[in-house]
Amino acid sequence: MPHSEMTLFPGQPMRIYSVPDSITAHPEKWCVQIKKNGHRAVVRCDETGTVKMIGRHGDDHELTASKRHEWQWLTDVLKPPFVLDGELVGPRQAGTKNYVLWMFDIILLKGKSFERRPYLDRLYTLWAANPGNVHVHGTHYSYEACSEKLRNVPGYPISWASDLFRNILNPDGENEGLVFKRTDIPLAWHTRPGVEDPNQLKLRMEKGGESFEPDGEVPSDPAR
Repeated sequence: MPHSEMTLFPGQPMRIYSVPDSITAHPEKWCVQIKKNGHRAVVRCDETGTVKMIGRHGDDHELTASKRHEWQWLTDVLKPPFVLDGELVGPRQAGTKNYVLWMFDIILLKGKSFERRPYLDRLYTLWAANPGNVHVHGTHYSYEACSEKLRNVPGYPISWASDLFRNILNPDGENEGLVFKRTDIPLAWHTRPGVEDPNQLKLRMEKGGESFEPDGEVPSDPAR
């Protein structure tokens, strides 16, 4: 049966402890993003303009912060109906007075489906919907939105991974690691939550100590 984007859940990144050859051999097919230290948030807005934030465990887990704080203003930025994936970061981690919603995927906007579009196209859709600063890095682009409460997670070239990882100085702060994502294919959404996606890989900073090599490089595959 056909499904509705309103019923789908994003795939979950698989945990890695080193960067695999599949990334280093084909860097043009991947981007790297900074993993935010918050709560995974699937944000849904139906035709009536009602905004709801669902946690990574499914429909019965509406995020408490989304109930206590007003997010209806999102419809002024993103035209309903829409469905997006992001991370809701608390004031302590974000260093702000308010919760911050970092967006990194979208499959529905103004009723138009982007589910079958490559991930890079979906990033461009987010960037166009939430204007900010675009930065060109060779064949890749990154983006920083100019909003206190709503921000876009940039997508960086793989060559930036080591520097990005090295600059995560406090895993208890806003940034806690890296996520590598395939950009040339649609990242899958599913009819149930919690499905791991091999096209999304997360490398986390270990709390209480550094998890990268002493030379500052992102750990490479020991089999290489």
